Amino acid sequence: MVDTNLSVYIVTYNRCNYLKKTIKSVLDQTYNKFVIYILDNNSNDKTKEIVSEFSDPRIHYICHKKNIGGINNIRFALENCTTDYCVVFHDDDIMRPAFIERELSILEEHKDVDMVSTNAYIIDEKGTINGQLLQDPTVDGNYTFWGKNLIVDYINQSRFLVFPSIMYRMNVIKDNNIFPQEEAGPGCDIVFYNEILSYGGKACEIHDCLMEYRMHPEQDTYTSKLYIDLKMFTYMKSNPYFAGILQSEEHNIYKVYSKNTKQALKVLIKDKSRYKEVKELINEYSNCWIHPIVYDWMTKIGLFLIKITPDRLLLNTYSLWNKLKEHHQ
Repeated sequence: MVDTNLSVYIVTYNRCNYLKKTIKSVLDQTYNKFVIYILDNNSNDKTKEIVSEFSDPRIHYICHKKNIGGINNIRFALENCTTDYCVVFHDDDIMRPAFIERELSILEEHKDVDMVSTNAYIIDEKGTINGQLLQDPTVDGNYTFWGKNLIVDYINQSRFLVFPSIMYRMNVIKDNNIFPQEEAGPGCDIVFYNEILSYGGKACEIHDCLMEYRMHPEQDTYTSKLYIDLKMFTYMKSNPYFAGILQSEEHNIYKVYSKNTKQALKVLIKDKSRYKEVKELINEYSNCWIHPIVYDWMTKIGLFLIKITPDRLLLNTYSLWNKLKEHHQ
């Protein structure tokens, strides 16, 4: 039995092609006093065989009898964690060697910090780093969030914590019964860690990139940002704490949807098969949130033009428009 105050949970489902490298990256940490739980969401690939290749006594394999969904698998990890600190990591991401040591040291040295996160390099399905960061760094050094300033920054600047990079102080989660909620949709992680901050603690974001975040078509997060924010903000409206923040920031929320709608229209240009989905999301937004009527009409005109324009002409026009923008910049 490993003497530890830290649990690392790797949530997985049918990702045996990535899982081996993920597990190895956790085992290769400069700090090694932790226990690893592989939470298999009833995979039907070779996940179990991959895990069995590792003989490290710190590894424990748990396979659910049925698929409980990605959000509930994360919730299972947090509800069953018995150590002081916890990381819930994705099965397709990579920890850099100092990840645990750096984050744990901050939690142990700063008792008012309930979460530590880091930025991340983006890698593709082959593990290639293209030089991109998952988000722009805020400052040159570590940055601290508290209270409502993180959710306000999300509304105004698309600022978020990289979910698989977060190490939690578990007592605040257990004492206040805070867990990811399925009703909040794919953005439940944003609701979750902002709810933790509502209890008075702080979140520290390490400036350095201590992990690699894989982006590929198999991901659950390959979902329209328009859908993610609609689901998340609608859920937040039902929570008194978040409802007050949304009301105070209502004049800025339409800017979030403006940006997301533009992105959705770009996706639609490349894949018109999603027309019905995008149209329904835009109509739902129109009915739920205050926004300038001119923006509403321009969006619907854009939708109509995309629908009636032949695919090849649409793509050629879009490509030409991008080239003209690049030349202008």
